Amino acid sequence: MEPVTIREQQISRNQLTKNNWNRCKSHRDHITSLLSQHSPSSLLRSFGAGNCNDLDLHKLSRHYTAIELIDIDLTAMQGAIEQQGIEAKDGIRLVGDTDLSESAFSTEHLADTTISSCLFTQLIEQQPIEFSNNQDAIVRFRAAHLDMLLRTTKPGGTVYFVTDMVSNLTARQLKSISEEQLNGFLSNSISQRNFFTGTNPFGTLQQLKSDPRVARATLLDAWKWELGPRIFAVYGIQAEVKT
Repeated sequence: MEPVTIREQQISRNQLTKNNWNRCKSHRDHITSLLSQHSPSSLLRSFGAGNCNDLDLHKLSRHYTAIELIDIDLTAMQGAIEQQGIEAKDGIRLVGDTDLSESAFSTEHLADTTISSCLFTQLIEQQPIEFSNNQDAIVRFRAAHLDMLLRTTKPGGTVYFVTDMVSNLTARQLKSISEEQLNGFLSNSISQRNFFTGTNPFGTLQQLKSDPRVARATLLDAWKWELGPRIFAVYGIQAEVKT
């Protein structure tokens, strides 16, 4: 798929979701809490930032000296900056027009904390239809994405891989499941092969644990992300990079 097509697809998605700030509050609070649990640090990098509905930039800018937001859609990030009332003193840098579908992003400025937040499923959706039936290709694609997160993070830093895994379109009981029941519910979904392509948390966790750069990788408790009638189950993996 040509990059311009990918750009148009992502811009369209961001236009549809740019007014979801209030709907994303609980999801945003969860993500912001994860990113703020460490000691104050120099640089946070967020891949696929888009509208930043899942990032409280004011809170995070008090925790990090600098924040780098990366996305193919520069306009969406500029809109997020305006919506959240961010000023130059908040130390936020936008890196737009960046196609992340090839996981080719590189930089000499390594981050203390790196996050890919619900970007992975969007990247998967941009692949040809036959891709979803090729398990080896899916594993390689996910490995390349995880490699991008790890190689742009400092030794001793932290990587968060956060992804939506299933929605109530195929897991209809999701709406009524409590947070306490969610992990068990998702384990059952996995056993029934009911999850978005490439998002099996155990496969992702194993890839990170087997990477020689990773000191420790932990699967975090899942949570729900409610977007009006659409409800997603989301999980995160926290990986500590070796010093």
